[in-house]
Amino acid sequence: PIFCELEKALANELDFLVEAQSMQKIAASISHTCDGKPAKAPLIIPAPIQGLCTDRVLIMDFINGIPLNKLGAKMKDRKVEEGSPEAILFANKLLTSLTEAFARMIFGPGFIHGDPHPGNIFISEEGDISLIDCGQVKQIPSIQKRRIAELVLYIDEYSTLSKEIYGDAQMTDNNYQDEVRAMFQGNDDNTFSSDVNSNGKVKRS
Repeated sequence: PIFCELEKALANELDFLVEAQSMQKIAASISHTCDGKPAKAPLIIPAPIQGLCTDRVLIMDFINGIPLNKLGAKMKDRKVEEGSPEAILFANKLLTSLTEAFARMIFGPGFIHGDPHPGNIFISEEGDISLIDCGQVKQIPSIQKRRIAELVLYIDEYSTLSKEIYGDAQMTDNNYQDEVRAMFQGNDDNTFSSDVNSNGKVKRS
């Protein structure tokens, strides 16, 4: 199954018409809330130029900025120190934008950008954030969306649950990894061994 999926992914990644379509799908995903209501996109996805793209050529909007993996050097040139108020402010904006964008992709249509490494995240002079290279994408099935949602809720309850399970003792990384791993083992029907109550809290079975 792994090699079959890899074969399909590589074939799609080398077809720029498929990538152009993926760019439009992702742009639409992040321009709507998870329940389908129109909303301002938290980041920019360059749009393909209709009529100029083929399976071997992809023409898109120009993104004027620098990749995230070169931002540190740019900040040093501008005398912006790591940990400064300006750096913290932008870091919060970056994290919020990416989190909101991927939440909409995952919990909306389930069609996600599969390669968000620092070289594919661009920052403009004005501080706008763009996500490029939609060659690797993935459609997440509903059951996997539910698992991710439960995992997010579980992590949110981390402090409370650790106190309930371990008392005043600190929960170690190994303990935490074991708990998360146990959740993904699930039952034969591919559901978690935990549930979510009406208050959005993870309930252990």
